[in-house]
Amino acid sequence: MEESLSESNYGLKSGTSMSAPHVSGVAALVLDRNKHLSLADLTKLLLDTSTPLGNELEYGHGLVNADAAIKALEGLNTN
Repeated sequence: MEESLSESNYGLKSGTSMSAPHVSGVAALVLDRNKHLSLADLTKLLLDTSTPLGNELEYGHGLVNADAAIKALEGLNTN
């Protein structure tokens, strides 16, 4: 992820502080579709629909996947 360092310079940043805004955004999209989803269910949904990136020790649970999360949520809402 690129982060503005000054008016004309950009740098690369990584880590959980860079992923937190993305995960929060997907969580907000999911909760907008189902305001009654519990924290435990939201957490499970995001983990179950993430895209693995490799070694979990290095990459955690992978890449948050908004499309998969919304599609899985729609499947839950129809049952």
